[in-house]
Amino acid sequence: MSASMQKCSTAVVGGLLSSSCCVIQLVLNSFSVGCAGFSVLTPYRAFFLGITASSLGWSHLMHRNYRQSLTAVAIAVVLSGMPELVRLYNEDRLSSARWLQRQNKAALHAEQSSAPSQVVLMRVEGLRCAACGSRLKSALMQLAGVQECEVEFESGRTRLTVERNILVERSVRDLVKDMGYAVRQIAFVDEPPGDKASWSEL
Repeated sequence: MSASMQKCSTAVVGGLLSSSCCVIQLVLNSFSVGCAGFSVLTPYRAFFLGITASSLGWSHLMHRNYRQSLTAVAIAVVLSGMPELVRLYNEDRLSSARWLQRQNKAALHAEQSSAPSQVVLMRVEGLRCAACGSRLKSALMQLAGVQECEVEFESGRTRLTVERNILVERSVRDLVKDMGYAVRQIAFVDEPPGDKASWSEL
């Protein structure tokens, strides 16, 4: 195996392992495949990241090709950082994703812009990784009347902003159950203008 192939394969394998195979799970989610259990790797992320960094450093010292080393490090960093990027997306904290989401929702609900909104606060059990949270968020955004969605996979807290009197509790519970998760608590609350509903409501 050539030095460049060795560096790239080390970067890809190390990056995937140190991301708990988040990218693979996201691809599986796009084919409607549920959780594959890669979350068992999460406690070992730091170990895999250390092994990957050591391997790439050793390979660079042995072959001294800066372009290949930089490419391999970039691949490893992008793959290793995927769980954090997915978590930011799920929690609606990426400004570009939020802007795109708002643009899409604005186009869909332009005629109903004056409809008052309501907040649904839930605790969902069974989310094992950021990819599970992303899968749940995508499914919830498809429900009629959902304007915004945030999912924190660690705590299971899920926040939906919905059009009042459009979304019913049963449809939310059924969707979550069909995905293999469980809704432990759910509350429909009126959101004061300019403020976010508090988790103390739940």
